[in-house]
Amino acid sequence: MRPALNGMIKAFFWAIVFHAIPMTMAMVTCYLTPAVGFGCCSLPVVLVLGASLVAAALIILSTILSTLGMRYDGRRGPRGIFGYWTLVASAAVARTVGKIIAFLNAIALIGHCLLTFAGVYNNCYCNSSRFGLQSSAYIVFLSVAETQSDMFGTWVGCLIAALVGIIFYTFYLVLSGRDLFKPLD
Repeated sequence: MRPALNGMIKAFFWAIVFHAIPMTMAMVTCYLTPAVGFGCCSLPVVLVLGASLVAAALIILSTILSTLGMRYDGRRGPRGIFGYWTLVASAAVARTVGKIIAFLNAIALIGHCLLTFAGVYNNCYCNSSRFGLQSSAYIVFLSVAETQSDMFGTWVGCLIAALVGIIFYTFYLVLSGRDLFKPLD
């Protein structure tokens, strides 16, 4: 179980580096642009990040349950007993539900990106963060140039955070002597 656990921890760590950090940076950028607060742009990113963590947890749980099922001690009884089949069925259900959530999550993220690029969120309701701030909502009328100058520090910080993860991963691969284009074990 130890090598499987180490592999799961490594995979979860790299998933966080490549998924959670950039998604968090995207949420911060949406949260601060143009009015502070959760709104049409930032809330879907938070939901996508939460759903991806749930999917990852279910797939890791499935791996743990299937590993326990494979290592089931036959001396305790025949394989057909309730405990073994419960482990196997639970692993299959957790993996299936986790993959369905991940698939729907990917569709939701692509849909959110399409709505953002189409300008659907560029309206008074979304720009005022009415969704998150309720009666304290306000709207900021800024030109594109003003928004860019105000958000330059946030955008640079988010870009640096994402690049640090990529550089860290590249150094990990180089220092471990791995081929950069070969998938991890």
